[in-house]
Amino acid sequence: METLGVPCFLGGMARGLLGRNHPLHIRQNRGAALKKADVVLLAGVVCDFRLSYGRVLSRSSKIIIVNRNRKEMLINSDMFWKPQEAVQGDVGSFVLKLVEGLQGQTWASDWAEELRQADQQKEKSFREKAMMPVSQHLNPVRVLQLVEETLPDNSILVVDGGDFVGTAAHLVQPRGPLCWLDPGKEGPTPGAACTVQSPSHPHALGSPRGLRDSGGWCRICTWGQTVPARC
Repeated sequence: METLGVPCFLGGMARGLLGRNHPLHIRQNRGAALKKADVVLLAGVVCDFRLSYGRVLSRSSKIIIVNRNRKEMLINSDMFWKPQEAVQGDVGSFVLKLVEGLQGQTWASDWAEELRQADQQKEKSFREKAMMPVSQHLNPVRVLQLVEETLPDNSILVVDGGDFVGTAAHLVQPRGPLCWLDPGKEGPTPGAACTVQSPSHPHALGSPRGLRDSGGWCRICTWGQTVPARC
């Protein structure tokens, strides 16, 4: 990605791939960016509910999608979206070949700068929300803000839990590759966050399967204890 020099959004377990504060990693306003993009490369991403079944994509954009699974690759295509090119194969190998083919190609920096400025504006709005008083319990945005501020660099985040984790994806930055473990739509068994064993990564953040199932309780877990926090 650094060689290509193009801005990217990371989803699911790809979060953390570029570290905490990489200039090419755009975290906010994904929908607006996808609507404006001339070319969109969906590398291992599927157009399910996380991309509004493809409705978040613009019909004027050239869409290139790469996936090992052809069925998943073309899900909801020709209904809400249509790929310009659909490549069945390994995502990593495809990106490496793409880098080779585009060697020497340069890109205008104004697009990435526009996305970074929108990123900063959205993060400012989150900081304002974190300071808003709540009538009872905790302000979840403030809780996640504190997690981000205090999270050690060797942390692994194990996440599963609807809106709470959806907000965490905007506020909490994984420190490196494979440090955000997201089970996706199938979900783990309850308490899965506390079953991970890694002496070199002593901290984890988890949540039950959505606030609906947990009665509004989230859990901040470490290897030795589980601390409930009313959200």
